[in-house]
Amino acid sequence: MKFTTNLLLPWPLERVADALQDPIMMQRVATPFIRFSPIEPASWPQRWAKGSTYRMRLALLGFLPMGWQEMTITNDVQPEKFTLIDTGPGQIVKQWDHRVDLASVPGGTQ
Repeated sequence: MKFTTNLLLPWPLERVADALQDPIMMQRVATPFIRFSPIEPASWPQRWAKGSTYRMRLALLGFLPMGWQEMTITNDVQPEKFTLIDTGPGQIVKQWDHRVDLASVPGGTQ
């Protein structure tokens, strides 16, 4: 299954890319649909680290257990562009493949 969204954020690329690398921001964006709880490591890092793998519990709507999921973080930084990719196996979603592409555009970041 593939979902694609496209939106314009009225902030510079550096600010949006910085927020994207913050695990707390992932929680804010996903709430109330999915809640993530860290398993390994036992607490969230300050920032996602490139090449690191994180295992977490997922709860649909914050209370329906959805098992565990792993995320391995990679990113690509180029002038005027930033890409964050998280992939990994899971208990319900057998292979997670999530990609966020950011680009600096007039008026902000898309």
